[in-house]
Amino acid sequence: TVSIDLASYYKSPLVFKTIYSTGGAQYYVMDSYIEIVNNSDEVQYLDGLILADPLSNLKAQSAWQEAYPDLYNCGQGNVLAFPGNGTDYPLQPGEFVVVADEALNHKLQYGDDETKIEEYAKSPDLSGADWEKYYGNGDIDNEAVPNVKRIFSNNQYMKMWAFGAVGRSYILAKLPDGVSPEDFAADETNLKTTPGTTSSTLYLTIPASYVLDAVELYNPATDPADNYPFFKEKDDVKGVQCSDSYVGQCVRRKVSSIVDGRVYYQDTNNSSNDWKSGQDNTPGFVPTAVDE
Repeated sequence: TVSIDLASYYKSPLVFKTIYSTGGAQYYVMDSYIEIVNNSDEVQYLDGLILADPLSNLKAQSAWQEAYPDLYNCGQGNVLAFPGNGTDYPLQPGEFVVVADEALNHKLQYGDDETKIEEYAKSPDLSGADWEKYYGNGDIDNEAVPNVKRIFSNNQYMKMWAFGAVGRSYILAKLPDGVSPEDFAADETNLKTTPGTTSSTLYLTIPASYVLDAVELYNPATDPADNYPFFKEKDDVKGVQCSDSYVGQCVRRKVSSIVDGRVYYQDTNNSSNDWKSGQDNTPGFVPTAVDE
């Protein structure tokens, strides 16, 4: 008799391909972006896809998971969603989109301080991004780039989305058919405060069953063993170390195979295995080799 340990995991059709959140110039993070890829062999649709960020505070996160084990608390500022009526924004197999915080050439955002030219050169040029977020509260809108929508906010003054220079957690979520992101966010039963505290700050809660992809980036200054697991095992068993702050590096998902030029990305729901940090932050990068 031979005993074999078997492991199963959910392979999502849409996953994060790149997350750049650590800034290219000191204390500058408006140059952040993510990439979302169709990792399946069938057309997928961005319509209604939700971008959210569970609460980073470890103590509060522990209380949340104990009180609401099947809910993720989202909106450390804002929760975003793609527009569309279901089939307006197709993404073909292997295709990906760049979603910018601000769709600008951030290499040129040094203002009048020409001594910063070299420092800002580490920031990416996002003027050609496919999407961007825009709140109208001092952030800059590139009118040539379509906007993802803000469906929830508990901090109207925040100019960025959810990017953090020393780590963050991210999810892609898809609601059931017939439920719009706006209606979901407007339903007060989906809003909750942090359990065990007197805080009145509301968070949009998203059931784990709606999550397509989850990635935890933990602070590189901490030991992985010290990080409370943010996600259920079906979503992300263990996080990946965030890239160093303000040096213009990102995390990228590993390549599992390349078939006839089509790139497939590794997705075992374990970010410590599926991602690599300290990567070049150039948007639109297409790998040409499989990661060992």
